[in-house]
Amino acid sequence: METTRKSIAEKRVSTDTSLVHERASANAFTDHAVTRARRLADDLIERDRIIVDEQLRRFRDIADAVLVHERLASSAPEGIVTSERTLADLARVDERANNDAIRDQERQRSDDAVLAQREAQATDPNERKHRANTDEKLGEERRRVDSALTFLGHTEKALSVATDEIERRSNVLAMVAHELRNPLAVIAMNSEFIAEGLDSADDREAATEVQHSVARMNRLLLDLLDVARIDGGMLRIVKQPLDVGALLTEISAAYGPLFTKRGVHFACAPTAPGINADFDHDRILQVLSNLLSNAMKFTAPGGTVSLCMQRSPDESIELAVKDTGSGIPGAALPNVFNRFWQGCGAPGTGLGLGLYICDKIVAAHAGRMWVESELGKGTTFRFTLPASL
Repeated sequence: METTRKSIAEKRVSTDTSLVHERASANAFTDHAVTRARRLADDLIERDRIIVDEQLRRFRDIADAVLVHERLASSAPEGIVTSERTLADLARVDERANNDAIRDQERQRSDDAVLAQREAQATDPNERKHRANTDEKLGEERRRVDSALTFLGHTEKALSVATDEIERRSNVLAMVAHELRNPLAVIAMNSEFIAEGLDSADDREAATEVQHSVARMNRLLLDLLDVARIDGGMLRIVKQPLDVGALLTEISAAYGPLFTKRGVHFACAPTAPGINADFDHDRILQVLSNLLSNAMKFTAPGGTVSLCMQRSPDESIELAVKDTGSGIPGAALPNVFNRFWQGCGAPGTGLGLGLYICDKIVAAHAGRMWVESELGKGTTFRFTLPASL
């Protein structure tokens, strides 16, 4: 915002400067002519003064020589010489006064000519119209700049208020989510303790249902905390070079039995060791867990979910989770990474924050995430990680 204000101020200065140059150019030729005329008049007067001074000097030298000769030849008093010298000085003063008067007359004529020309320009309709148009353009430009500055001021104030409100909401959200985790932990421990001491199968089933509900609530709170961290710019990512193959082996061991239990085939192609990427282990594990959980939800028994890795043309590491589930309608694809988005026919659990958080985590790794889907045939989520150098 500050850069935009500086740009507008510079534009105003540029406009004012161009107007000054435009007006100055109208009188440039006249001012040059006047200056040249004055210089020529001064040169002529100075030349005449030099000639007169030289003539007076010669006259005085001759007079002095004559007077000296006469003084030597006669007994005339020295007062005669003094009188002659005084007359010569007076003649020189008169000559200079005449030259000064001539110069003043020349300058006055030049000034009168310049004044007359400027008055003619001021009364010229074309000149007046040109100046009026220029003034009007400058006024419009200044009004536009003032309007833009006013709008920017209001926008800056609105953005500041909105930013403060978002920060306040994020802080409240983080505080509430954090405070709810403690009572949930107590509920989880007590429900587990109660379930162990119950003899009735129905009672144990009820206690187990409480445990599952607590686990779902805990996941929701973790998502809310992540959203608060993302909004507040506090999402912590600690990247280091790690073996991608080891990560896939870990995921396969954890999720393989879950897919088998649901009757869904899980394929995870083995990866040669030594293929490293720079990533935060826990955060990328969170991304893959979310993608595999979604694939498990939307893939019917007998279907297939696969996890694979390959190198992209730009030498980054590309990971993909592909399923043979119901797919996503094409119109909904641009929205899948928006917060609170839930797919059509999705189970009524969750807040629709998982894919939003995954996308932000991948972006924090300097990677990108995208989706490919065909209704009735399945969906593929892909994301990239920077390879280790």
